[in-house]
Amino acid sequence: MNGRTLLVAGVVAVSLASAGGCAPLENEGEGDVGSAASAAIGLNALSPLALDATASYSTALTPAMLSGTALAPDGLGGAALAAIEDQGASGALSRQLLSYTVGCALGPTQSFAFSWTDGSSVTHSESYAGVFGLATDWQSQPIAAAEQPWISACLIARVNYYGVHVTLSCRGDDAALGTTPAEISDFPYQEGAFWGDLFSATPTAYACDYVPDAAHSEAAWRVCSSGSDARGNAVSCGILQPLGSCTALCAPLTGAGGQYYPGCAVDPTSAATLTSEVITVFLQ
Repeated sequence: MNGRTLLVAGVVAVSLASAGGCAPLENEGEGDVGSAASAAIGLNALSPLALDATASYSTALTPAMLSGTALAPDGLGGAALAAIEDQGASGALSRQLLSYTVGCALGPTQSFAFSWTDGSSVTHSESYAGVFGLATDWQSQPIAAAEQPWISACLIARVNYYGVHVTLSCRGDDAALGTTPAEISDFPYQEGAFWGDLFSATPTAYACDYVPDAAHSEAAWRVCSSGSDARGNAVSCGILQPLGSCTALCAPLTGAGGQYYPGCAVDPTSAATLTSEVITVFLQ
């Protein structure tokens, strides 16, 4: 099966916004991208604010607003349309969340195109391409409940505190996340794992880190899994909660060559908290 390696589209720093404002945000499809055998291409610099922008902007887009309709321009409800057409910072975050959601859910032959008008009456045409294909049928019908945890994990895994595009190998117990021997060889450094529920009324996002490779992850601008930077300073990735070592929180790596954690728990002492829809990230 094809791997789902996401390649760098350039290193571009994006300032994290406070509640009072927001720096311009990039669309997932912007920038020049490379290619690789058995790989899907996309960017990985989702703003932590986008996971729950309603904390700062009450009308911002959320995954829950998308769940009851088809993931298509003519299928969105009025609130979702208003969110992605908003002219301000709320709209920028909403469009970024939508672009990454499309990338996680739809496949490479699918896309989502629409337009919006800014405060200067300039019309912007947007087109977001599918990447992973974790919920391809969402384009024509509401997303299935079983697919929501995978989309959540995909979005959470692609958050970057610095707004820097980083090459990720995203792996998990889903056919869309299959890897190849070459990918396993090319991405030997384990960052950690990501899971949660972004579709609930109170969205949750969790991460754990692989301590032996922590220094490599931090050097590669990936700090949300551990919650600290290279100097040991705590960093906040919005609602994403770093819970500690994956070794303590997850079942052992499984799959040919050791590809992914088959399940992770918020509370390692309670089997009831075990989640199987987990995305494990490896780095070059």
